[in-house]
Amino acid sequence: MSTFIKPTRPQPEPAPSLDREALTAAALDLDKIPPVLKDRLQLVPPPPVIFLRRRPTIAGGPMAAQATAHCITEVKATPGLEDIQEKARARIEEERQTFSNEGSRGNDSSPTADFLLDCAKTGQIGDARAYISLMMGHHCYDHAAARWYQYQGHYWSEDAVSNIVAGVDQLIEVYEEEAKRWFWRRIKAKKQKDDNAAKEAAKNEGIYLNKIAKLQGKTYRLNVLYLSAAGKNSLGISGEGWDRNPYLIACPNGVIDLGKGAFRPGRPEDSIKTSCPTEWLGEDEPAPRWSRFLEEVFGGDSELIAYVRRLLGYGITGLVIHHILIILWGIGRNGKGTLLEILHFVLGRIVGPIQ
Repeated sequence: MSTFIKPTRPQPEPAPSLDREALTAAALDLDKIPPVLKDRLQLVPPPPVIFLRRRPTIAGGPMAAQATAHCITEVKATPGLEDIQEKARARIEEERQTFSNEGSRGNDSSPTADFLLDCAKTGQIGDARAYISLMMGHHCYDHAAARWYQYQGHYWSEDAVSNIVAGVDQLIEVYEEEAKRWFWRRIKAKKQKDDNAAKEAAKNEGIYLNKIAKLQGKTYRLNVLYLSAAGKNSLGISGEGWDRNPYLIACPNGVIDLGKGAFRPGRPEDSIKTSCPTEWLGEDEPAPRWSRFLEEVFGGDSELIAYVRRLLGYGITGLVIHHILIILWGIGRNGKGTLLEILHFVLGRIVGPIQ
């Protein structure tokens, strides 16, 4: 009885590879890299990728085996170790110049470094204080409606996709900046052999890194949001102050002040929630179709048309100053419904049926 032995193809030996830590240690001095930067570097380059152009087929079979050097159309090689080192050094130097200064952070409206450090030291309440300072004028919580609202540039709208929850990432970014700032202070203190300053910097850096880790958790994040909407000087409002000024109309491009006859940018403190969907193009913007419509409906009566224009403008405010009741009367298809549809189209939620 004969035995058939299936020939086996010899397997190539695996190419030696360096683990991430070994390669990183060979490339850089790890003691000089901020922890945040270490996590983001990917220092193990993948092998080069070579793309071959497929040659014409002969007798139904591809000639891939006969591909010659001129078939190589593109070679994409990842940067070598020296390129990675150079980019890492450039990034480190950029962060050193950005965060090694001990001056004030950001612009005048940004929270100060001392304020942020005090917040980071005082638990969830401190994080809520820091978050309030970042989100004031951008988000608010209506306790009456139990909803978060987001400022859209000239008016407020409901935060239907929970941007306020994702907004905690902004606080994390601020804490990351402060952690980097204290990291570089620690490096500077070590070079100057100032042990006390180095210990203080390391302690404060650790405070921020600890808070960054906690804010990644859902429960901790939601607790911070709850505290940021509670009490006086928080993001919480009673809900009674919406749309209190009847002379203000919020448009996509600004706010019309009917009382002053002016157009200006909106402000969060205007507390406008009901907005107009139509942009304001100016008092002198021509509207030939609208003018022709009024001429057709009111038979060219210029005095009546002027009165209707004033009446509609007065009705936008919602005020009841003149004790009059307006009734649109006439046979069908004489423009009554069309007039109301035009008002609803232009003014949106500002207009509606009497309830």
